[in-house]
Amino acid sequence: PSYFRAAIQRSTLPNLQIPDSNRSYRYQQYYGFAQDTYKVTSRLSANFGIRYELFGGPSNTGAAKDALVQLGTGSSLAQELTTAKIALPGQGNQQLFGTDKNDWAFRSGASYYLFGNARTILRGAFGIFYDRPFDNLWENVRNNNFILPVLTIASSQTNFLGPVAGELTAFANRSLNSSFPDVTLIDPGLRNGRVYSYFGGIQHRITDNFTAELNALGSYGRNLITTDIVNRDFSTIQGRYNPILPDIAYRSSQGFSDYNAMTAVLRYRSSRGMIQATYTWSHAIDNQSEPLQGDFFNLSFTSIQTAAGSTGRSAFSEQFNPNADRGNSDFDQRQNLVLFSYWNVLSPYAGSRMNWLASGWVISELAAFRSGFPYTVLGTADAIPGQGEILNNRPDLVGSNPVLAQAARVPGGERLLNPAAFAPAAPSTLGNLGRNSFRGPGLYNVDLSLGRSFPLPHMGEAARLTFRASAFNVLNHANLNNPDTFLTSPTFGIALFGRQGLKSGFPAVSPLNETPRQFQLSVKVEF
Repeated sequence: PSYFRAAIQRSTLPNLQIPDSNRSYRYQQYYGFAQDTYKVTSRLSANFGIRYELFGGPSNTGAAKDALVQLGTGSSLAQELTTAKIALPGQGNQQLFGTDKNDWAFRSGASYYLFGNARTILRGAFGIFYDRPFDNLWENVRNNNFILPVLTIASSQTNFLGPVAGELTAFANRSLNSSFPDVTLIDPGLRNGRVYSYFGGIQHRITDNFTAELNALGSYGRNLITTDIVNRDFSTIQGRYNPILPDIAYRSSQGFSDYNAMTAVLRYRSSRGMIQATYTWSHAIDNQSEPLQGDFFNLSFTSIQTAAGSTGRSAFSEQFNPNADRGNSDFDQRQNLVLFSYWNVLSPYAGSRMNWLASGWVISELAAFRSGFPYTVLGTADAIPGQGEILNNRPDLVGSNPVLAQAARVPGGERLLNPAAFAPAAPSTLGNLGRNSFRGPGLYNVDLSLGRSFPLPHMGEAARLTFRASAFNVLNHANLNNPDTFLTSPTFGIALFGRQGLKSGFPAVSPLNETPRQFQLSVKVEF
């Protein structure tokens, strides 16, 4: 090894000291609600409710406190940054940000038997919902206490099995210059995210076994938590607004989202099984889909996608401008068709001696056909002093060249974008392409299963032996990823097959990893 990276207490520099990472936080939450349901008529039922939420602002109650960014005076965030400083408070509880005390939520709903019977039902609802800030969004303030510099070493002088604190003594007289990781600033007046949610639908029982549903639904999120990178380089002629502070990850309530959808469900049930088809059309728009994208302490290992629609760090393209990135959400998947069924197969040997083996088998399937996820083409980020730095900048769409490349196979995938249709934007200028303005390839998967249970009377009344054969991705179909979106990359516009290029070991996503066709045989004894 030629270097190692160690956490060093920021406030004790130039003395090299290992920071204390132990923390104790506390916040108190209260809520109260009142609701009632009314039988207006024999065909109409309605309910109303009101709820109050109080998500207390967290405070650090432990011995190790957090280094917080204290803003200076001014009428705008840019002016407050010029005299801001990182301060470590004294003893006592340390309030990280204030408490939002205005979270009143009203909700209502109704159901109506359209023709006076239970065959056709109309349902509708509207509600306001609040959500507390998730811990991993604000706990990053604990990382303000340290830096992670790269320490260049001579291998013969370092014992890599020794305590880190002891090895740091070799660097006591060296100059360390590091701003990694980013300093985190939480808006002192952070507001809790709220959602206006609506639903309306009709359900009709065509026969005793066959039902159909058609629903319209949506949600409008406001005051959602976002991350902006402020105090950027090139903000002034001299550089940053505050030259003694690095890039600052600013968490505030500048996010918004609009989601509207239509769903249709056909469901058939009988004594032999069930068949269900569900179709959803939806459109999700926001100005930031993941406030921890690119953060050193994010949870990216839980993601089931190989890449999000907007890569790089979570930040508004233009500093302090949350409206610059309004576009399709990273997870905006317009169309979903899911088919699910299980069926008891009739025996072809009814009445014969083979019936005991051929009867009782159940076949089931799960098939999903979905449209692709959106993605953003990323260009260069050249900047002019005083005119600002553009992050996650998009290029310009130029000329009359087609954007989509002619279908061409390349090793491991296909080329989807034509590089000649794009050009880098001018320095400190946002490109004319929108965020998530392109949509990736669609995807589908089919799973099948066949099983049979045999009773085991000698082991008890409920005992049984189950055989099951399952085929996952039975068609052995490999879906295309979104293409490489970096304009300067030699593989720009190329999409590779296999949506999970690197399998995650996180248990929650293991069943969703795309795999080649797999067969699984299982035997289970229940008693």
